[in-house]
Amino acid sequence: LWGVSGRRIYCSKYDDPQDFDTQTGTDADAWWADVGSPGEFTGIVSYSGAVLCFKENLVHKVLGDLPGEFTVSTYHVSGIQPGSHASAAILNEVLYYKGTAGIYAYNGYTPQLISENFGERRYSEAVGGTDGARYWVSMKDETEAWGIFCYDPATGIWMREDGLRA
Repeated sequence: LWGVSGRRIYCSKYDDPQDFDTQTGTDADAWWADVGSPGEFTGIVSYSGAVLCFKENLVHKVLGDLPGEFTVSTYHVSGIQPGSHASAAILNEVLYYKGTAGIYAYNGYTPQLISENFGERRYSEAVGGTDGARYWVSMKDETEAWGIFCYDPATGIWMREDGLRA
């Protein structure tokens, strides 16, 4: 079980998902790493064999199979917007999430902004999901109005569905 708190990334003991402290010198130990990046964590996602620990303007990527092999790399890219941790969803090996500037698609390289056509309106508090073919996201705009948007990756088209808050 993975988690983040303060400036630390945690992995629980192999056979006890509630133990984040045990250090006996075996591969079943709990593990943690202190990161020096500023700001609070805004989300955490398991993606393509890695654990992605997001902050607003960066991501810490944890790779490895055992605590003794874990490595943490830091990438200064657009991360998950505070309050939008529930926007992350994986569809066809692509991770979609709400960043400060809009919705991003991440396929293992640099996240790409895919919601440029939303105009000047800013959104927050996003909650996302997928039906297996499309990415759906409910967000609040600066006027406090909610909306559900649907992105079809096959066509690259966004559709605003209605004013539902998910």
